This record gives sequence, C-alpha cells and structure tokens, in this order.
Amino acid sequence: MKIVIKPKNIYQLNKYLEMKADAFIFGIKDFSINATSVVNVKTLVHLKKKLPKTTEIFVSIDKNIFNKDLKKLKKILIELEKIKIDGILFYDISLLNLRDNLELKTPFIWNQNFFVVNYETINYYKNTLNVDSCVLSNEITKEEIKEISSNTNSNLFINAFGYQLIAYSKRKLITSYFKSIKGVNLKHEHILKHKNSMYMIREEKNGTAFISGKILNYLNEIKDFKKYGVNYIILDENNIPNKIFLKVIKCFSNNLENKKSHDKIEFLLDNLSTGFLYNKTIYKVK
Repeated sequence: MKIVIKPKNIYQLNKYLEMKADAFIFGIKDFSINATSVVNVKTLVHLKKKLPKTTEIFVSIDKNIFNKDLKKLKKILIELEKIKIDGILFYDISLLNLRDNLELKTPFIWNQNFFVVNYETINYYKNTLNVDSCVLSNEITKEEIKEISSNTNSNLFINAFGYQLIAYSKRKLITSYFKSIKGVNLKHEHILKHKNSMYMIREEKNGTAFISGKILNYLNEIKDFKKYGVNYIILDENNIPNKIFLKVIKCFSNNLENKKSHDKIEFLLDNLSTGFLYNKTIYKVK
C-alpha cells in the first residue's frame, strides 16, 4: 500500500518524502476543483525532475468540461503524456473520449467520488473502458470496501485523511448570495452552520465547494484496507497546518510498517471522524 499526498507546499516535497510519502496528487490550473495545490505543466515538469524516479505523480482533472475547454485541454493532455506522469484522476467522462482520440497511454483513474460505490461498475470501467484504477467513494462502509476489493482486480485508491468534498456547484454561490442581499463579499471562504455542525464553503474560479466539517481519519483501519487489497491511501493537507500534517504522514507510515509512533493523531487534531465507515447509507455495492 502506498501513501499519496495532496500537498500544500509544492516546493518542499522532500519533507513529505522524509515522512515516507510515496506519491503526490496535483491539481492542474483551470481544470481542477477544490485542489490542495494547483500547478501548470511547466511547473510539473520542474517538480518531476527534482523528485526521485520512484516517486509517483498524479494530476487531478476533475472539473466539468465544456466545448470552450477542449482545445486547451487537448494540449495539456498531450503535454502530460510527454512527461510520463503516473495517472490522471478524472471526473468528466469526456476525458475518456479525448484519451482514445489522442491515443494516450497515460493511465486514467476514475474519480467520481459519489458514484464509485460498486464493483460491477468498477469492473465495467476496467473491462470495457480500459480504466483499471479508481478512487472509492467516501460514502460506503468498511464492509462494502472489503466486498468491492474481493470482487475486482482494479487498483483501488481511498481517501484516508483530511477534510472532504461533500458537494460542488459550478455556480458562484457566495457571490450570488451576497449580491442578492446587497451585501459586500469580502472573501471567498465562509463557514456554514447547520444544527451543531460547521461546514466550509469555498468559492473558486470553477464554482463553489462545500467541505466537510470534520477531518476524515482512517488511520486505525489502513492495515485492514491493505489486507483487502487497497493499493493507495490519499492524505489531504488542505486546511491542516503543515507541521501537524507531516506528523500525520509519519503516523500513517509507522502504522503500515508496524512501528510505534510517539505522536497520535488524536493528540495532534480534534474534530476527527471515520465518516460513513461504520454507518450504512443509501449507496449499495452491487
């Protein structure tokens, strides 16, 4: 099992590697939503040259694609092919058509979080659409993760730590809200209070993200996930202080290596949650 980082500091990646990170996910300028870090292809080339050859690099292209985006997107995909990254996390199915039309060899990773919930569809993507990797939904239980793992040969990624995206709208909701009440929007991040929970709302170029009020933490489950056959766990640094996040990475790497850790995530951060891991939702794995 490999540890994949969504880093905030793209110019100090060696610090994450020192904590035993194996790979990184970067957003691509103009084509990523709610990205922890965003780069252009030129910067990605520079980073790739500096990293050890064993370090895997993934990019996330997860915005809805429109006709006006196609020319620029095709150029970016061709450039990514040339620098030989390890995979592209995609949301919009149009990317598969572009992959086939451009005859790209770069692996594509299905990343429609709220839809990657059953092994039959995962196997369809693998056997019919030539997509042999996916990021499992955060809305399924531990038993469902086990069942999926037992019934597919696809490479499985799972978000294991960090604030999670719970909804996204391509509309500029914060701007529209303040405009409707004739108020002044002084910032693009706000806190929404619902009952006893707090959620961050972040408006960006491509739309508005709704972020979980709690930090997802699967540290105690990752050994089981490894037994099930999960290949990658994703740790997201977004809104986490860097010094604490580096210790979090170390906690995960120590756990995987059966080493004792002086730090406990519960001592580093509060507001932790296992999400839906032990609570069934409407989603089904079959």
